[in-house]
Amino acid sequence: MRLRNAHLLAMLFMGMVLFPPTAQAGALPRVAAVSVCADQFLLMLADKRQITSLSWQAESPISFHAEAAKGIPQNKGSAEELLLQNAELVVMNQGSAAALKDVLQRFGVKVFELPLSVRFGEVEETVLKLSEELGRPERGAALVAEMRARLAAIESSAPEKGPFALYYRSGGGGAGADTFVHTVMEEAGLRNMQAEIGHQGWMSLPLEHAVLDPPKAFVTSFFDSPFASVRSAFRFNPVFWELAEGKPLYEVPGEFWPCASPLLVNAAEALADQLRKESGS
Repeated sequence: MRLRNAHLLAMLFMGMVLFPPTAQAGALPRVAAVSVCADQFLLMLADKRQITSLSWQAESPISFHAEAAKGIPQNKGSAEELLLQNAELVVMNQGSAAALKDVLQRFGVKVFELPLSVRFGEVEETVLKLSEELGRPERGAALVAEMRARLAAIESSAPEKGPFALYYRSGGGGAGADTFVHTVMEEAGLRNMQAEIGHQGWMSLPLEHAVLDPPKAFVTSFFDSPFASVRSAFRFNPVFWELAEGKPLYEVPGEFWPCASPLLVNAAEALADQLRKESGS
């Protein structure tokens, strides 16, 4: 199999040398995405005509822009597909596919890695940089301006000291400080219980701790996933639901934050709206 792949790559290389893709002066670069996160960025910033393909998850339930992705070819993240499509730029998650990145760069394809952002300012910086690479800087500037206006509206109505809340994903994972979930919760006016007790990064808080020191509210996400597996079994945990009974339960659709993208603003708005309704303001 390795020999066959090596032979195919060699043929692709020869084809690109003898018959390189022609690019008109001022033409937008042909771009592909190989993750659902990259899909969202491209569908917000790129022209549809310049997208050669999106990831195999582009129309899945965790893709906010699934409708916009219809009609665009999909890929499974192989170098052969991306090279045959003459992609000039490939967008991927940082550190997710080192071997793919290496092969693409050997064939002269630019790779843009989406950083593991934590704060809104970092997301804005990524938007501006990627929009430049896509030849659409004006779209990046407009998207950043929209993000800032929406965040200002959230901040103007967020309580100074909201309730302590505990976050759980459908698999039981949580989020402490230095995560975009923590940033979104604070933006909406909630206080992250895991961060308060000193947790950092993507780590879980055992339910035993929550039983002994119950939070005032819960934030959940990906509980709406249609995919059933042992990795999502936490959403059916009877102890969790007993703890949550009678407390505010704020749900954030998984499509709002499969990664740190401009859609984090949607997540912050969803939490802020639910918090306002709960407080009656």
